[in-house]
Amino acid sequence: MKKNFDAVDLAKLVASILIFAMHFSALSDFGNAYLFVEIICRWGVPFFFIASAFFLFSKSENGNISKQRLIDYVKRIFYLYLAWAIINVLNIVYLRIYTPGYTQLSTYLCFIRDIFISSTFSGSWFLVGCMFAAWLIYVLSKKLKTSVILALTFVLYAITAISSVYGNAVTGQISAVLDFLKFPWNIFTACFYFALGKYACERQEKLLSVFKRPLSIILAIVFFALFAGEVIVSFNLGFLRYTDVGFFVAPSAFMLFLVCLQSNIKLKNNIIMRKMSIIIYVSFGNLLLVRGFLKRIVGLTANLPLYLICFALSLLICFVVLQLQKKTNRRWVNYLT
Repeated sequence: MKKNFDAVDLAKLVASILIFAMHFSALSDFGNAYLFVEIICRWGVPFFFIASAFFLFSKSENGNISKQRLIDYVKRIFYLYLAWAIINVLNIVYLRIYTPGYTQLSTYLCFIRDIFISSTFSGSWFLVGCMFAAWLIYVLSKKLKTSVILALTFVLYAITAISSVYGNAVTGQISAVLDFLKFPWNIFTACFYFALGKYACERQEKLLSVFKRPLSIILAIVFFALFAGEVIVSFNLGFLRYTDVGFFVAPSAFMLFLVCLQSNIKLKNNIIMRKMSIIIYVSFGNLLLVRGFLKRIVGLTANLPLYLICFALSLLICFVVLQLQKKTNRRWVNYLT
């Protein structure tokens, strides 16, 4: 009997909407309420990575995919990355070239670095991270067990957490080193998330037998609460620098993923939801430019209305892309999802 993953597609759509709200600072006009958005939205990115890795490594019986399968996966992500990079070209030029200083050599060196280990347009680090993590874990799996890979990548993940949620507690030369290596650590964070997805793939039956759905739900809530406490305490102590990575956000996303695997809900439009989650995720870069235009030219400065307008535009983009895919068989249209 074929396994039903509709709950995963639904969760990814919800995650993409929350990630969109977070990047558009939906509640930033209400004092520290922005922390609420930051906390409830941060599980989205690790969930995306875990799901991507799970489905990639599910293509083999023992979790170790073939070289050709790896190549096909990286090519698919690369075409998705390239298609949206072209669409986001104005966003890329403005944020990565013009704003840092288009006359400085360091701007172009950093841009080249970002192409391979970070992002060129807002949200694209997920795509870069998927390609890098898939390759690295494929290579490491030739010699190491997944549990060992998980332990090794967690060390790098921990460094990212320290430089993020606890960033202002780290001072002096250590802070300077972490700042300089920020993007490489983000890539290795993607590797830890990917390793979690591979681990879930290989031990799916055992995990689901140990973590029954009620227990998975409870643990997801517990880890989520711990992450919220982690962020709030760090904020109150003046340690909080970013909220992108904390020690408890990964396990909360992992347990939520297990909950989705145990769900039997059936949705008629799960494929459409899957595509919409991708479009919403990778399209918000250009919409950030729209927000900037509305702020500076139109004079609309309230973040919540700006978020609602831009989110409505993202739904319009979803409609256009899905209609294009429905009505034409051109290859480039398929690259958009």
